[in-house]
Amino acid sequence: MDAGMDATVLTELEEWIRQETGFDRIVFVTNDQFGAQTDLFQRFGFGREFKNRQPDAEGTRFGCGPQASKAKPMSIQP
Repeated sequence: MDAGMDATVLTELEEWIRQETGFDRIVFVTNDQFGAQTDLFQRFGFGREFKNRQPDAEGTRFGCGPQASKAKPMSIQP
C-alpha cells in the first residue's frame, strides 16, 4: 500500500460512515498484535473505547474511536 494510503482510507471511511448512517459515535476494532493499525489510530487521536481479552484468542482486542479521548464515561443503567 502506498505511504499514507491507510490514513486516507480511514479518513474517508469515517466520513462515509457518519454521512450514511448518522452515527455520532464510531468504534473501530483492532487487535494489539496489529501494531500498524493501533499506531494509525493513535496518530488520529483515537482513544480506546473498550478492551476485550478472550482466553482462547491471541492478543487483546481494542475498540478505538475519535470520541474516546473527549467523551464522558458512559453511565451504567440499572
